[in-house]
Formats: sequence, structure tokens, C-alpha cells
Amino acid sequence: MSLYSFNQGEPKELPHEIRLSNGDIRTDSSSFTDEELADAGYVFAGFAPEHDAATQKATWSGTAWMVSDKTAQELQAERDALWAEIRQQRDQKINNFEWRISRCLSETRQGISPTSDTIAELDAYVQSLRNITDQSDPSSISWPVEPS
Repeated sequence: MSLYSFNQGEPKELPHEIRLSNGDIRTDSSSFTDEELADAGYVFAGFAPEHDAATQKATWSGTAWMVSDKTAQELQAERDALWAEIRQQRDQKINNFEWRISRCLSETRQGISPTSDTIAELDAYVQSLRNITDQSDPSSISWPVEPS
């Protein structure tokens, strides 16, 4: 997949159709010629250069790719976004699990021995999920195993 910059914008895949300077519209990106692409304002941008995505970023200057180190603010923003995603996953796991706690408590209130779960196991699992943010690295979370 080759990338092209339109009027020095961020490189993207070619669209299905382009408009030439004379107003003609060409469709079928597989048949565009280099001359047609240039006439329509597209420049071949190749691919983003190899870089360490954890600490660097590749940006398009309008005419060429540049690799630079991410700022401390960018790194923190990425970390914050990852933690937000982890919290969302955690909350979803808890929400999907709540029915088992409710069933166990209902059985207990009715004097029925819980059939498969103990409230202690269920509570421990949910607490482990709540403690997920105590881990130091959001990119390598160790999720607790759901009780069977």
C-alpha cells in the first residue's frame, strides 16, 4: 500500500477517483499515471520510515517524512490514554461478571447453597479487577483469571 500526499497533506492511500486540473475525473486508482497524479495534486510519499514507535514519531512535513523523539507530554498522553482503555476494559469485565455475584447473593438470601460460586471467590476476582491500575505498566497488564 503506497501512500500519497494531496496538496502536501498527511499521506494516505489514493482515493478511488481524482480530479485533474482540466476538470476531468478519473476513476480506478490502479490505472492512474504519474502525470495524472501530479496534475491532480498528489505526490508519492512512500511509507513512513522505520522508527521506535514507543519513543519516536514519524511525521510528514508536506514534502518529506521526519522522525523525531516524542515529547514528555506526548508520552504521558499516550500512557494516560492506555490507562483509560484499561479502565474501560476492566469496567466491562466487572459489568459482565455482576450477574454471578447477584445470583450468589440471591441464593444465599433464599437459604439455597450457591450452586457453583462462593461470594468470597467472586469478591476476590472483582477486587483483583479493581486493583488492575496498581500495576505499573499499562502496556503489559496481567489480568486476573475469572473463577470457573
